[in-house]
Amino acid sequence: MNSIVFAVLTMMNLSLLSPTSSRPSDVWTHRESGISFPASAGSFVRQAAEDSPDRGAHTTYTSDALSTFLSVDLVPVEGGDSARAQLDRTLSSVKRLDLYKDLRLLKRESTKLKFNGDDVHCERMDLSFIEDDGTGTKMHLMLLVFRRNQYFVSACATFPVPAVEDGHDDAILGVFRSLR
Repeated sequence: MNSIVFAVLTMMNLSLLSPTSSRPSDVWTHRESGISFPASAGSFVRQAAEDSPDRGAHTTYTSDALSTFLSVDLVPVEGGDSARAQLDRTLSSVKRLDLYKDLRLLKRESTKLKFNGDDVHCERMDLSFIEDDGTGTKMHLMLLVFRRNQYFVSACATFPVPAVEDGHDDAILGVFRSLR
């Protein structure tokens, strides 16, 4: 999944963020939003947490057991932006990378998500693509966006297609339920 990790990290413009002093074993709290990211949630372990006052925040989680990479960003809301518009911008960034072979939309929906005990409006998009590493592995890309105060919580998860039937949705959404 090296091409996936590279693509997602590039998409999130990590070069614009400055690292925090958070250790993976600590809960990390984004200063501006007050949202806390646990060191782990289920089989997911936080690998990085980075903050920039003017650009938001970026965190990454991996689950070796689920062969899944999850990137969670806090993006400042500008003007009357909607979660749907933010989701479209995220998809445009993914497409510009041109690293996803045969990218296909599977599903797009507005739904509710439990976040810190509240039901929040969430925009979700599920896509499939072929891993561009010579293996031809079919992969799943899940994009989720919802608004929390003055930030969008924007997530991108990648995992092998067979795992879709193995409860990845619940595991990934469990990471969101663990945020405070």
